[in-house]
Amino acid sequence: MKTFTVLTTPLFDRLLAKLVQQHPELPDIFESAIAILKTDPHNLSRSHPIKKLRGINPGNGQYRLRIGRWGFRYDIWDKRQEIEFSYCGQQLTPAGYRNEGGRNSHEWRLDNRFSRPFPSICGSFPGHK
Repeated sequence: MKTFTVLTTPLFDRLLAKLVQQHPELPDIFESAIAILKTDPHNLSRSHPIKKLRGINPGNGQYRLRIGRWGFRYDIWDKRQEIEFSYCGQQLTPAGYRNEGGRNSHEWRLDNRFSRPFPSICGSFPGHK
């Protein structure tokens, strides 16, 4: 099996250094990401939370690996046998938003007089007048 070399971009280095100050568990998570991607960056075994992102050009982080609440964006350069990390950061909760005791901002607000959301909030829908 091929083994890939792991590289990082300057942006990734800055992000990682800043995040490690606030999250001391991040270096261990990053090491596990490296171990996964060195042997199976394309996720051929289908055993890792790796997704190829649509509409992203090579060099901009075509793939995403999630480990817990952390996400790592990377590119695969098969000819050079290299992986290049380009971004790391925290993912939002599974619901997508944090609830701080109030109404979640992703919920639809319905007007009692209508059965569809306000046009001013979500625009017009095909087939609705």
